Amino acid sequence: MNYKRGNRRGYKYQCLNCGFIGNKLESDFLKKTGCPVCCFPPRIVVHGINDVATTNPKLASIMDNIEDTYKYTECSDARVNWKCPNCGNIIKNKCICNIKKDGLFCPKCSGNISFAERLMYNLLIQLNIKFKYQYAPDWIKPKRYDFYIPSKQIIIEMDGDLGHGKYNPITKESKLDSSQKDKYKDNLAQEHNIEVIRIDCRNHNGMEQKFQYIKDSIIKSKLLDVIECNFIDWNILYEKSQKNIIKIISEYKKNNQNMSTYDIGNVFQMSPITIKKYLIIGNELNWCHYNKKERTLKQQNIGKLNCKKIICIDTNKIYNSILDASADTGIERRALGNCCNHRTKSSGGYRWMFYNEYIKQQGVA
Repeated sequence: MNYKRGNRRGYKYQCLNCGFIGNKLESDFLKKTGCPVCCFPPRIVVHGINDVATTNPKLASIMDNIEDTYKYTECSDARVNWKCPNCGNIIKNKCICNIKKDGLFCPKCSGNISFAERLMYNLLIQLNIKFKYQYAPDWIKPKRYDFYIPSKQIIIEMDGDLGHGKYNPITKESKLDSSQKDKYKDNLAQEHNIEVIRIDCRNHNGMEQKFQYIKDSIIKSKLLDVIECNFIDWNILYEKSQKNIIKIISEYKKNNQNMSTYDIGNVFQMSPITIKKYLIIGNELNWCHYNKKERTLKQQNIGKLNCKKIICIDTNKIYNSILDASADTGIERRALGNCCNHRTKSSGGYRWMFYNEYIKQQGVA
């Protein structure tokens, strides 16, 4: 005996599991309370044994205050501040155990892309399958589907933790309403001869467990029966799915400054609108240079049309562009363009043609 508290006897001991040296009352030994350092949850934090910095350096690296990495364990419910490893944004007052379980979500640079969607995105890329991400045809707008594979007429929906037959605390959507919304989307897709495959991604455990859960859901689903998948490298998928897609796209834009959102969308199999949204975020975070007023390919083509010479066949007057003709006659540019593109026979009571086309026609005649 070498420890005493009042009249109660105690002993100095060393834990055979974690090596911690401490004092303990004899009555506590009889109660089999265990080591306060390596029990779960720990009752004492000891730097070098069970603090976050020691047991989980990756988690510690995104904690904003280095002192917190020594004060708490990785299963603590203490709320601390965090620093986004991608953009440096400070995310305040989040539980340590929750960040360990679900990962750090940064509202500034994440673009609301879930881990499940990143995983499926990278899976389809790995299998070299052509797809459309955030598919929103006119018949479903303003709603959207997660993924669409045109060659197979398949839609893939990654059903996460919110909605899908469960109460949604963010939108206040009831279980019935969220279930009916999924049914509505499924029925509408069926009407357009598209099959919907839903992947269950509802797992609240840590990131590795969540990945394993989604992986199992994919393997059990019909998806792998209808797409060619001789080999899937799940380890690479897990690694890539943890990366920030917005940062990857922004860096691509930085290295290919002259590429339009349309061209970049073809590379990443996303719509120009989605690419534009991500590049605006990337520009704000200095990951790339992007002017949100930058014209899309469609706008560039319209600009080229507006610069073409046109002729009024009835007056033989030649204009340098549709814009000039519109300014001179008061006829709308769209109406002039429709006439020059043979969509209408006349515009403003006159017949119009692109001048180079008119010259060729005159030469043939």
